[in-house]
Amino acid sequence: MENLTQEMLKKEIGDTIIGYVQERKYAMTNNAKGDLGAMKMIFLLDESIMYIEYEKSDTIQMSRIDKIPGELLKMEENNDDVKNVLGDKCPSIRLEYKDSQYGLETRSIHYFNPKYRLNKEAYQNHKYGYWNLFVNKSGSLSVRNEDNLYPIYKSVMEAFSIEEKEVPDEFFKISEGKVIKSMD
Repeated sequence: MENLTQEMLKKEIGDTIIGYVQERKYAMTNNAKGDLGAMKMIFLLDESIMYIEYEKSDTIQMSRIDKIPGELLKMEENNDDVKNVLGDKCPSIRLEYKDSQYGLETRSIHYFNPKYRLNKEAYQNHKYGYWNLFVNKSGSLSVRNEDNLYPIYKSVMEAFSIEEKEVPDEFFKISEGKVIKSMD
């Protein structure tokens, strides 16, 4: 959208995301400095639940991730569309779908590196963004995402480092004392 500047986006959604992955859950935090502050998203795969928590909000949003998000328009592995990420050539999977709630199209290209394996079985019910299909096909983490929520915005997220280490359980806990509101 033309009226959204890079400065506005950096303030409201940040320019860096840090991800934490365990076998059956993952979390992402950003460095936003807007009115709501930084955002944390927690995905609990066994419960099929996603929590979205903002630093300066007293409410935590909760959604199911086991619902199909809309109509799948296209899914294809593209061996010709390869990007160099972290020194490795990474193949891609294209996902396109139409959101059932607003009718908007999401066109995504996810580049993956097979050396960063995920448990396909753990992601079977993670239908949010058709992530189950991506993980089933790639078996891996996405190291670069090009997402286009047409015609609203396009974002590119690329890993600049991956550190393999034990991730403590506290990264996957929501703050106590906040109201949890279902978004379904």
